[in-house]
Amino acid sequence: MFGRLETELKKGDGTTRPYAALALGIMGRCIDTSEDARADMREVMRFNFEKKAHRVTERDLGAYAVSLGLLGDEQVRTDLRRIVRDRSSARRLRGSAALALGLIGDGADALVLNGLLEAKNHEDRILRYDTCVAAGLHGDERFVPVLDEMLRDPRTAIFNQVAAGLALAQMGRPETVETLIKLVRDEKAAPTNRAIAVAALGMLVDGSEVPPLRRLAVETSHRALTRTLEAILRTQ
Repeated sequence: MFGRLETELKKGDGTTRPYAALALGIMGRCIDTSEDARADMREVMRFNFEKKAHRVTERDLGAYAVSLGLLGDEQVRTDLRRIVRDRSSARRLRGSAALALGLIGDGADALVLNGLLEAKNHEDRILRYDTCVAAGLHGDERFVPVLDEMLRDPRTAIFNQVAAGLALAQMGRPETVETLIKLVRDEKAAPTNRAIAVAALGMLVDGSEVPPLRRLAVETSHRALTRTLEAILRTQ
């Protein structure tokens, strides 16, 4: 299987390469794979990520970044942080790089991700969504205050409020549970915000998906990416 995916990365087109990259990353993270095999996978993905193999699109690079995150490749953290901080890069690519940092989970990267969440750019919904997912995967306690603020802030799009709720649920820390309970009990909070907190607590109780929360998180124009991110969350 590894050989077939590597071939697809080399010879496939722009439609198949991203899926081959994600398949490789998921295989390395979720299947009982030897460390030697994972090292080979990282080398292959790093080669493609650094644009040495072929002309790649931003969509390719985003998939390669997520794949390297799934594989836990520490060697690309500097490149990923550079992309996240580069405002001239495409938002989807920056979001994928943020997601990769969240998957790698190094404590030093929490400040980079928190910087995106605190940017107060309420128009950049996609990047904030991806960064919320990254924060949930990373799990650092420093994300809790800013995620709580996003969930409560009436200026935050419901798309991002749902993402913040998902992130707090994914973290599953005692302080995230306390944060969500406080919001549920806050009668002055918006009903929608309290409902998202209830759904997030439901996810913490039994680990199952909450269909209403999932529906809120999915927009037609963003459906494929959202489902991919949800699938990654379920593998953790």
